[in-house]
Amino acid sequence: MEVTTNDYAKTMNSALIQGNLRHVQQRIDTAARRFSRNSSEIQLLTASKTRAADDIIAAYQAGQTAFGENYVTEAIEKIKTLSDYPLEWHY
Repeated sequence: MEVTTNDYAKTMNSALIQGNLRHVQQRIDTAARRFSRNSSEIQLLTASKTRAADDIIAAYQAGQTAFGENYVTEAIEKIKTLSDYPLEWHY
């Protein structure tokens, strides 16, 4: 199977998204400890506006389930496209 430049770019983008989410979660964990909070009680809401479905899937694969959109019309299309994933949408 041949790996294309597009496949490589998607893989790199996915790794970047997942790494960024890990970094944010570490910051949440640190802040929660500082204020004697349980980090599992803090929900990260990821802005998904302008992001492609592949990016949202990469975030989901890193453990992110809550996503926010600015406009209902844009959210509806993504909700339909990603209906196989147990995502929580905010708009």
